Amino acid sequence: MRDGEHTLPASSVVGTGGNVMSRRRSPRVRAVRAVGWGLALVVGAVGVGDAVASADTGCGGSLHVVAHEDDDILFQSPDLIGDVRLGSCSQTVFLTAGDAGRGRPYWDGREMGARAAYAQMAGQTTPVWTRSVETFAGHSVTRDHLDGTGVDLLFLRLPDGNSRGQGFPATGSESLYDLWSGEIPQTVTVDGQGTYTQEELIDTLHDIVSSFDPSLVRLQDDTDDDPSDHFDHRYGARFVLAALQGVDTQIVRYSGYGTLSQPENVTGVSRYDKAAAYLAYAVHDDDVCPVLDPCTQEYDEWIGRQYRVQGPVVFPTPTPPAQPQPEGPTGITTPPGNLAGQATVTASSEDTAEGSFASAAADGVLGGYPLDATKEWSSRLGGNGEWIEYDWASPVLVGSVALFDRPNADDQVLGGRLVFSDGSSVVVPALPNDGSAWVVAFSGRLVSSLRFEVTSVSASTVNVGLSELEVYGPGEGPSPSPDPSPSPDPSPSPDPSPSPDPSPSPDPSPLGNVAGSAVVSASSQTPEWGQQAGKAVDGVVDGLEGVPGDYTKEWATQAEGAGAWLQLDWASPVLVGSVALFDRPNADDQVLGGRLVFSDGSSVVVPALPNDGSAWVVAFSGRLVSSLRFEVTSVSASTVNVGLSELEVYGPGEGPSPSPDPSPSPDPSPSPDPSPSPDPSPSPDPSPSPDPSPLGNVAGSAVVSASSQTPEWGQQAGKAVDGVVDGLEGVPGDYTKEWATQAEGAGAWLQLDWASPVLVGSVALFDRPNADDQVLGGRLVFSDGSSVVVPALPNDGSAWVVAFSGRLVSSLRFEVTSVSASTVNVGLSELEVYGPGEGPSPSPDPSPSPDPSPSPDPSPSPDPSPSPDPSPSPDPSPLGNVAGSAVVSASSQTPEWGQQAGKAVDGVVDGLEGVPGDYTKEWATQAEGAGAWLQLDWASPVLVGSVALFDRPNADDQVLGGRLVFSDGSSVVVPALPNDGSAWVVAFSGRLVSSLRFEVTSVSASTVNVGLSELEVYGPGEGPSPSP
Repeated sequence: MRDGEHTLPASSVVGTGGNVMSRRRSPRVRAVRAVGWGLALVVGAVGVGDAVASADTGCGGSLHVVAHEDDDILFQSPDLIGDVRLGSCSQTVFLTAGDAGRGRPYWDGREMGARAAYAQMAGQTTPVWTRSVETFAGHSVTRDHLDGTGVDLLFLRLPDGNSRGQGFPATGSESLYDLWSGEIPQTVTVDGQGTYTQEELIDTLHDIVSSFDPSLVRLQDDTDDDPSDHFDHRYGARFVLAALQGVDTQIVRYSGYGTLSQPENVTGVSRYDKAAAYLAYAVHDDDVCPVLDPCTQEYDEWIGRQYRVQGPVVFPTPTPPAQPQPEGPTGITTPPGNLAGQATVTASSEDTAEGSFASAAADGVLGGYPLDATKEWSSRLGGNGEWIEYDWASPVLVGSVALFDRPNADDQVLGGRLVFSDGSSVVVPALPNDGSAWVVAFSGRLVSSLRFEVTSVSASTVNVGLSELEVYGPGEGPSPSPDPSPSPDPSPSPDPSPSPDPSPSPDPSPLGNVAGSAVVSASSQTPEWGQQAGKAVDGVVDGLEGVPGDYTKEWATQAEGAGAWLQLDWASPVLVGSVALFDRPNADDQVLGGRLVFSDGSSVVVPALPNDGSAWVVAFSGRLVSSLRFEVTSVSASTVNVGLSELEVYGPGEGPSPSPDPSPSPDPSPSPDPSPSPDPSPSPDPSPSPDPSPLGNVAGSAVVSASSQTPEWGQQAGKAVDGVVDGLEGVPGDYTKEWATQAEGAGAWLQLDWASPVLVGSVALFDRPNADDQVLGGRLVFSDGSSVVVPALPNDGSAWVVAFSGRLVSSLRFEVTSVSASTVNVGLSELEVYGPGEGPSPSPDPSPSPDPSPSPDPSPSPDPSPSPDPSPSPDPSPLGNVAGSAVVSASSQTPEWGQQAGKAVDGVVDGLEGVPGDYTKEWATQAEGAGAWLQLDWASPVLVGSVALFDRPNADDQVLGGRLVFSDGSSVVVPALPNDGSAWVVAFSGRLVSSLRFEVTSVSASTVNVGLSELEVYGPGEGPSPSP
């Protein structure tokens, strides 16, 4: 129901289709005291049975449709509780997963909470739920039936749209608002099981109503009368009303957030019953009950209220999505010398409903909303982080860029950067808000692409964009704009925190501190509470719980932890030699590890910061840089919104004295997450004291961080370097001696950072020693930019040793690129690092395999029950094609339909609707489009000179643009591929490379699962002739 600050869930993960995951934790009985609600309640975890029997349909009664898993209790009760207690049929449909941009453990917990609440309403002390998957209008919907009652819960699992319909990045920023208003053509469920267009969602809801045939439908407020209400409430209700057109039933609508302005009207027994139901739910939602005793009373105001919407019911119609326009070169060359019209244009997002496509930034016309929205590029509810990119088929010489902001009062770019294909970048200051030109001139460079990235926007920005972006050669185009005066905080971009005290006037920055002269950007910030990125360089060390306690003097992220970042960009290079970091001075939010990354590619490890907000000073050798980024790699378990009170930057020998080096700790990075791993109630044998690391193994002296870990089971990142090779199902079987992620597979990583460079020459990797979790492929990435491919690890947990040429590095990251289909929580028992010629002998090279990378995901691609023609035995790869000898990985794949990444190099050109039409011979992503990628890694460098690409041979899925990116840093633009699946051959100058990645930059509007039938790689002068 509420978006904003979240901690991590404390509920077990339940598989779809009624199967409880095999390593789910045991239910825990939790006593919760409701201060102010006047009751004490013991709530047990509510399980889901394995049976698939379902309740009878067409039973009348009441149907309740809400956006999130507690809206029914907060806004439709006590009416709903009365329906349940009548004993008649009572069905509730939850439209979204209520995921708040978080992963499955959190929204699984909310579904568990819903079951607990309804069991409590129905008076079931030992409830038994039966889960089934029902089909409505061709869409699969998860249904839970409470045995012995008429209660059914249906979960559509659409993405949570956030309070204003802006969505969450983790789910593609999709929302019910976007779907209703035509901003997006379809939305993808958070479990990856399906997609819904406007019409399909309305049809599904109509079929649910028809199946249950209710005499009464309760829904949320569809009107615009309450501006404070959640957009999911409003637009979810509109979808329901659209589905109810022509249905003979009573409709009752309920007000949402705005009821707080009304008097309390739920009292006595009704209030007690409502509070009891909500508490039963709340212990499974760690946003509501972050601690067990006392449970937060944030929702108490709604417990005492229920109001129905008055006035006539209007049956609305959604706005159909606009048809996308082509994004290829416009051919426009005005003004003279402008190279923009020759480029293919792509963007992070587009406002398709208004016709504000990316290509409009290169149309040679200065215009835009409110006069003509089709003459500008506008993102879709985007701000900081949005981008627009120009790609040229042949390199062009560029020397200046003119940027014109959208000509309206609200949307303004306050900072950005131009990033070129040669790896260079140029900082862009605030653009004029009247839409006039800002011209950035720079030294000439020959490039094939240019990307403008937005790093900061005004507080009033809703849809950042550009009216025009013009590109000129050196000395051409309009005169450069003057350098702006540096501004300490040009970068707001929304979310909440606490309640203000008057703040002191900021003191000037300490002498020699150059942070205040930088343009500041961040992964997120909280401008509505005055906690923007720029507050970290305002010269004032203060914050929530600080002295005097002015929280508007600190930078706070929006519910971020590890992975958050703050970046400083200077207009001219500065000489830096030390950095002082001040954590947010409150008891909860603490940085436990991080790194400083500089524009010259170097980096410095940062240990845990003092939790009282005092300074931690990191000194390093002087370097001349134009940017500095502080990346958070680890946070405390209690962290909600990581951030900084202040960050100061000094030259060599300036500023405060460096803090003492911390003692190296194998695991300074607990960041809690409840990912089921071992059995529910393990009684482990006493585990041996860790042996010292093998002689020469330098892993134990590193600071360790990871993409995720499982501290509640003792499976932190640091356990991979504790010198003990053991784990679940190992010998003796101590699962606390291994690192396990939280429900991660491909994409997981483990990183080691050393305070001083170390000479490395081999790495020994030990997989988690259990039958389910197995690494099938990965890569070692070093701080010098080099990388080494890792094949499948032995599934018994024995060592796989990778040897390589010696290199002096300060960090090493192991990235998982492929896992087995049975993997639940990928990880490692141990990772050992040795110098050249030290450690165990290298493992033998594996035979190359065309597809070592299944990583399961339930994204349907072909029809549910295809009967494919027998597929031909794969022909050998065409002579000279080296693709088949590579290890293949991808952004996603569809192994349940046999459409893994490796099928793109199996030597067979075929696919759905191909000839003979064997869809198991192609690579298909899971509901991906632009942004998808396929990568080939070779054990030894290969000489390449051309690539043949074959699109998936079906009418819907088509690549309209892409790029080939090579391990030497070069790249080649790929135009639209033929939609019939025939070859498009791209030839280029020969280069010796160890990897090749094909990145999709643009797809057709009808694309559901982009992919390739085949990708062939040849040496210079080999293979088929280049396409025209």
